[in-house]
Amino acid sequence: MISTLLSLLPLLPALAGSFASATTLWEMDNASGTFYYDLTETTTYDQCGGSGKAEAVMWAWDSGINNSTTLCETKMVNPPSLASIGTNRIVAMNANVLNADLAGWCGKEVKVFQDGAEVVLDEGPFVLFDGCGACESAMIVDFSVKAAVMMMPGQVCTGANPSGLTVQVVDTQIWDFPRDDSWQPTAASQPMKTSSNAGITGVGGSGGNAAAASVTTGAAAVATSSAGGAAATAAASAATGASSAAATGSTGGTLTANQCSPKGATQCSGGENQICNYVTSDVYLEWQTVPGSCTSKRGPRRLGAA
Repeated sequence: MISTLLSLLPLLPALAGSFASATTLWEMDNASGTFYYDLTETTTYDQCGGSGKAEAVMWAWDSGINNSTTLCETKMVNPPSLASIGTNRIVAMNANVLNADLAGWCGKEVKVFQDGAEVVLDEGPFVLFDGCGACESAMIVDFSVKAAVMMMPGQVCTGANPSGLTVQVVDTQIWDFPRDDSWQPTAASQPMKTSSNAGITGVGGSGGNAAAASVTTGAAAVATSSAGGAAATAAASAATGASSAAATGSTGGTLTANQCSPKGATQCSGGENQICNYVTSDVYLEWQTVPGSCTSKRGPRRLGAA
């Protein structure tokens, strides 16, 4: 028995690392969930299509959405469709945020919480892999029907979208970013990609006090679904450190004007939620406005503001 335990000692550091919590890069609170594809749909099994349901019979196949490709496959010449990838784990969020840094967002793990409990799909963790136009102006996250129905009242698809969700995009790389046609939806070459983000949590939705920012490690997220695309919006308020007039970026130097650091930091500016992201340049980070109002008693604050 003792010899068996001793033989396991070299494995302990690796096991400890595997249970380390991931950094939250982007969080939405009080979000709604919608759905935009359904790979489980057949002529005899249609959770959201048919009489008394949200969509027409066989809507996901007849509309062509199941055979469409995702925003994250932009660099592929012959990208596989949602049906070819063959998983209900794909999540769509704010297309503006993703387009600013596709390689940085695509393939990241998405955690969803409802009523304080994590929503777990039997196929595996949710993956951020598509963009949603409607999510650019609303606190929405788009899911598969299989995932969305799990969060609907009574788990029945009659038109009531899930609400009050907490949605987190974390720094765990589930799939590599597709750079060419050799890509396959397999485990990422680097399961965990370390980020400089300290795990800033903001308050989103229809209100909240963005003045009091806090540093956390693993907050909750909110999701809602709507036909086509998925949306996410980062929340309000950012925290701890230097000065709002001058902050130091990851590449060194002083941040000016609309620049910010680190990626994923959030703030409330003029009642608008903003997330720190690559927007007009892939060299420096800038504040990007996302859906959801906020309040701040102390006005806009850059990450690290006193």
